Amino acid sequence: MGEYDFVGGREGDYIAKPHSIEPFGFVATSDKHAFLKRYSKRDIPNEPFSQKTMDIASRLVLDRIENGSIDKKLGLGFMILSNGYINVSFWGGELPSLLNNSLFGFKNEENMAREINELDIRKEGTYCVWELGVVEHEARAWRRYLQSKKEEADKIQYLNDSLRGTIR
Repeated sequence: MGEYDFVGGREGDYIAKPHSIEPFGFVATSDKHAFLKRYSKRDIPNEPFSQKTMDIASRLVLDRIENGSIDKKLGLGFMILSNGYINVSFWGGELPSLLNNSLFGFKNEENMAREINELDIRKEGTYCVWELGVVEHEARAWRRYLQSKKEEADKIQYLNDSLRGTIR
């Protein structure tokens, strides 16, 4: 038995596959105090989520922001819809450079609205390795924003700066 046999996972049937990332523009709360970029993350060869599914997920997230169960922090961020999860991330907190996320789970997209529940990121984790590709892009875009004058044009530029492609 080797020194590293108990770390890094060797058992199970998980096979890493490339994932496609598709942006779906952004949405805002009804009072325009929060804006979220939207992403679909699917393992290849699956198609991106449909516009209808993305709109349902967005509405569920916006409702939680508007009722206060998701803290919008500085009001700019992004959400990632993936198989069984919606990951919602807002910038801000004690420092504007902090990223805060909320994770929601559901069993299947047909029943997403009835099944969605908030997950404890201390137990479930914060992001999967494929979502970290989106986080990496968003961190670069946010650093550019933080170095700007933070005027309306800078906010629009941040919201329009989205990732599209394959995470390998």
